[in-house]
Amino acid sequence: MSSQPLLSVRDLQTQFVSDGRVIKAVDGVSFDVRPGEILGIVGESGSGKSVTALSVMGLIPWPPGRVVGGSIMFEGEDLRAKTQAQMRRVRGAGIAMVFQEPRTAMNPVFRIGEQMTEVIMLHRKMSRAEASGEARSMLDRVHIAEPGRVMSAYPFELSGGMLQRVMIAMELALRPRLLIADEPTTALDVTIQAQILRLIRELHDEFDLTVLFITHDLGVIAQLCDRVMVMYAGAVVELSPVDALFHSPAHPYTRKLLAAVPSVVDTRNTLRSIAGDVPDLADLPPGCRFYDRCDLRQPECRLAIPDLRKVGEDHTARCVLPNAISP
Repeated sequence: MSSQPLLSVRDLQTQFVSDGRVIKAVDGVSFDVRPGEILGIVGESGSGKSVTALSVMGLIPWPPGRVVGGSIMFEGEDLRAKTQAQMRRVRGAGIAMVFQEPRTAMNPVFRIGEQMTEVIMLHRKMSRAEASGEARSMLDRVHIAEPGRVMSAYPFELSGGMLQRVMIAMELALRPRLLIADEPTTALDVTIQAQILRLIRELHDEFDLTVLFITHDLGVIAQLCDRVMVMYAGAVVELSPVDALFHSPAHPYTRKLLAAVPSVVDTRNTLRSIAGDVPDLADLPPGCRFYDRCDLRQPECRLAIPDLRKVGEDHTARCVLPNAISP
């Protein structure tokens, strides 16, 4: 795995304006995605996971949203400096994205084969016959048993799991260097979820694919990812190798997320939740954003936002007491 990041995001700030209020959906987020790795982003709904991904893709709609600060470097090029026409060339062949609900990403009045063929022709400069053959081949690679039948079908004729496989096949047919998967298993039942996760891991290994995987499910993180970034209220609170995160979580929020995971071994324990509410992103507190929900808060936590501090090998946490927190 190369030490040079494929994607490097620094101090990303994305805001939305609603009823005259400025909502800081992503506020100072920095991270790298290394070639060949699977980096997971986890956090509660509203933590900024999907907005971070959409910011990278240049898909924040104005109005009401806008990237107002920071840099997004992909393969050494500043994506924020590109025009919309240039970004359209980056999307697909450079960075592909699989969304949570595949039905919203497909045109319901065109057959699957037509849509896949057109996208492949656009990005890979193939003839229609070549693009159709590539589409059929990729459907086979994602374990669709009858690719010809699926190519003749309309999106509404396929199940959610089948349609998600089609979306993954279509994106990978473009040979992207980075795949962003935004909660691609959330709308699927448990059995199909497991199949999609195995498929992503299999395709990652086969194509040496780099993946940014967004989820709220720590079980998925443990199963799939190499490193994990924990987000809370628009900011990164912990960044760690997966094993270290589960064995030595260094931020109180991470610890509470892990404690809230149901146990299939000890059924006597009551399901835990995190007390309190996420702060208003249009009226953020002056200090640590987790202050009101933290059992370990100190007076100094209210004064300023803590820096990300090193707490282990390739492991940082945004807490004034990371070394004092034991798992």
